[in-house]
Amino acid sequence: MGLTKDDIARVLGYEKTSFYKAKAKDDEIEAAIRRGRSKFKVIVSQSLVNQMKAGNVTAAIWLDKTRCGSREDGVPDDDKLNAQPVQVVIKVEDASNRSDSE
Repeated sequence: MGLTKDDIARVLGYEKTSFYKAKAKDDEIEAAIRRGRSKFKVIVSQSLVNQMKAGNVTAAIWLDKTRCGSREDGVPDDDKLNAQPVQVVIKVEDASNRSDSE
């Protein structure tokens, strides 16, 4: 459910320091936390996709921006990495020789 490690310790009945000591001794605890967080992300993503399919425009926009890389400027992040600088040249004609009728 996106809990912090301190929250996980409390839910499991550990004091904070005891939990961190146990985690330092057993790599499987950290691995279990990572698996749990990944599973939570899948649940949240599925919920958002279902909301988008049901017509929730906010969910659709959020998914588009966070998962598809769309941005307000219309250029996906992947394309920004390959962007080349553009030089713009503006030629201004000298108007000092012109009369008001021109």
